[in-house]
Amino acid sequence: MKLPVLAIALLTIAAAGRPAPAAVKKARVASASVRDTLIGRIGSIAVPNTPIYDGPYRRKVYNVCAVGQPIILTGWNSQWYGVRMIDGRTGWVYRGYVSLLPATLRLPVVPPRNGSGGYTVSGVPPLLQTAFSFMGVPYRWGGTSERGIDCSGFVLRVFGRYGISLPRTAREQATVGASVPLSSSALRPGDRLYFACHHRYIDHTGIYWGSGLFIHSSGGRGVDITPLWDGSTYERGLVAARR
Repeated sequence: MKLPVLAIALLTIAAAGRPAPAAVKKARVASASVRDTLIGRIGSIAVPNTPIYDGPYRRKVYNVCAVGQPIILTGWNSQWYGVRMIDGRTGWVYRGYVSLLPATLRLPVVPPRNGSGGYTVSGVPPLLQTAFSFMGVPYRWGGTSERGIDCSGFVLRVFGRYGISLPRTAREQATVGASVPLSSSALRPGDRLYFACHHRYIDHTGIYWGSGLFIHSSGGRGVDITPLWDGSTYERGLVAARR
C-alpha cells in the first residue's frame, strides 16, 4: 500500500549551501529525539514520478510523487534525503530530485491514524492542531468527513469544532468575518483564505498556518500544507482573507 507523503516541514534555514555537520547530525536524529516538534526542511519534488524508498538500499517503494509535491525532510547525507511519511515512518529520496524551499514553523506531531491519544504542542494554536489532524485525508468533492473532504468542508469542520458555524461553500464563507489585508505582515495563523484559482468567482479556501504557508484540501493531494507566496496559482488567485 502506497502512503502519501506528509506535506510540510519546519526548519530555521541556515546559510545557502550544505548545512554544517552539527546540523546534519541533529536532523538525522530529529524524528527519534524530538517529541513535539519535527525539525526538517520543506522540499518540493522536481522530477516526475519520483520514488520514495524505504531506505537508501531501495528495497521497497513507499510512494511515487508528482512534480511539485511538498515533502518534509527529516535528515540527509551526501546522496539522500530522509522524508517524513504520513504514518510517521521515514522514507528516502534522491537529493537531486528535490528542490529546497525556505520556510519556518512549528509542526505538531500526531500518532498514526489507527493509534490512540494525541499531543498538545506548545506554540501551535489549538485550531491549527485540529486542522493538522486532517493531514492526509483524501480530497472528495462534497465531502466533510475523514473518509474524504473538500476545501470548504475542511474549513467548516475545523472551525465547527470551536463553535464557529460557517456556510457550506467557499463563496458563502468569504462573506463571514472581518476582512484582513492580503499581505504576509497582516495575515495571522488561523485566518481563512479565499481564492479564485480557476474561475472569476471564489472556488477554493484554506487556513493560514503562518510563515507563508497555508493548510487546505486540494483536488490533487487532499489535506496538506502549501507555500502561499511562491508565485503559484494560489498566490495569484488569493482574493480575500477573513478573521
